[in-house]
Amino acid sequence: MSKQRKTYSAAFKAPIITAQGTLAAQRQDKTIIQLAAQFKVHPIVISRWKAQLLDNAEQVFLDKRTKKKSDDRTHENSIKR
Repeated sequence: MSKQRKTYSAAFKAPIITAQGTLAAQRQDKTIIQLAAQFKVHPIVISRWKAQLLDNAEQVFLDKRTKKKSDDRTHENSIKR
């Protein structure tokens, strides 16, 4: 019988990887070990979430209006054909 993996919601991850979490670790207010103990998750999990955040940080600043206009044009072109 295999053990089922724990899954964490975005609502659970957010406080850990924001100012009180991983960003606090970057400022060296708390170590990742301390954060892991506080939130009862493995330190590697926090490191992975931190990497995900840093890898995808540019998406926060994307102009969604530009993307939508591009998608609308693509949709219009497909209709005209």
